[in-house]
Amino acid sequence: MELKIDFPQRASIGQPVRVKVRVAIDGEAGVAEVRYTGVRLSAIRPCEKPLIIEQREIFCSGKFEAGEYARSVSFALPANVVPSSAQRGVRYKMEAYSRVPGGEGEAGSDQEYFDAGEIALVENRNKNKVLEVNPVVLAIKGLKLNLQKDIYRPGETIKITFEARDIKELKVLLMERSNILCNCTQYGRVCTQVPRIPPSAAGAAKVASPTTGFLLLQIPKSAELSTRHEWEPKDRTTWNDKFGDFNEWYLAVTGTKYSGEDISFDIPIEIDEGRITTEKQEEVPFFETSATAMASEEPFKPAFQVKPLKLAGIARRDDEIDVTLSNEGTSAFHGCTCKVTGIKDLFFETKPYMAGFSAIEPGASKKIGGIKLAKGVTEVTIEIEANEGKLGTFKSSISGA
Repeated sequence: MELKIDFPQRASIGQPVRVKVRVAIDGEAGVAEVRYTGVRLSAIRPCEKPLIIEQREIFCSGKFEAGEYARSVSFALPANVVPSSAQRGVRYKMEAYSRVPGGEGEAGSDQEYFDAGEIALVENRNKNKVLEVNPVVLAIKGLKLNLQKDIYRPGETIKITFEARDIKELKVLLMERSNILCNCTQYGRVCTQVPRIPPSAAGAAKVASPTTGFLLLQIPKSAELSTRHEWEPKDRTTWNDKFGDFNEWYLAVTGTKYSGEDISFDIPIEIDEGRITTEKQEEVPFFETSATAMASEEPFKPAFQVKPLKLAGIARRDDEIDVTLSNEGTSAFHGCTCKVTGIKDLFFETKPYMAGFSAIEPGASKKIGGIKLAKGVTEVTIEIEANEGKLGTFKSSISGA
């Protein structure tokens, strides 16, 4: 078996990403049994153990003839997933994997095939987001500081107005602090694999013998925006697993009084690209015209579509069925799969079974035999797909077959 995966190197968070998978089964054994084939997106944690973010099934358990099977799946990246970051080591891997029974002498063990590569997840931040700013006033030990606001843009200058009494020197540093957040069932919040990254200074200003005045600090134009992300799995059985990161900015204020007493405290600030609330907002029409409303709608698609394959018949033999398909179209289909799901007690689906065959020519029929069913199944759903796309879904009663 040969397994290949193809996907874009970059993808936007919250948007669908399309992944193509190709499975080539050689003809040595005639028919190969496959346990499972799927695609998964995983975060690479500091300990290198993958944390599954999303996964999709390609093939369920079944038997496949020799041939090449190509499939394309699409799934939306969760809106709360953590963006890739080279600075903090946030990395992701897109992987196709398949399990098949082990060879002779390997009873009870499965053989696994993989093909994977790294993918960068990009966050598209809203630059028109409204930022609600607040003034900052802080007084302690004879020192009073005043900031007009607590949110700034990259490249902007921070003006720090001060009033001081009996202070020998005043110093203010623009500091950045960032790291990765990683919790797991084994280590919880205490993980020795998470690196300890000390804060770094991006600017400094100081004054001797201050009384009244102001200090200016320039925010670098290349400054990374303030951010905090945290992702948790949907499956609550792994409720201890959390993955995230943060990037924080603050002003580190230090001073020395003439008495020798030290003053030290931090003022948190944010760096963002949004719009300050005092800025003029672009008008948005409250009502849509009929023309704009109709333009936003998807084009009409007829509900009735001709299916290129026809379910020619189903024959039941105790707990097995034989399915016969016929190609009534003018084109051949390659890498075909037939997924059969039994339905019992009108509502409950049983474990699906999949049969793969290399091709079906125009005007030809294909019989798929020996499909096992669970007890009590009275109806089946049959989904047909090929390398060329989905070929149809059929439902049929087999209670009297």
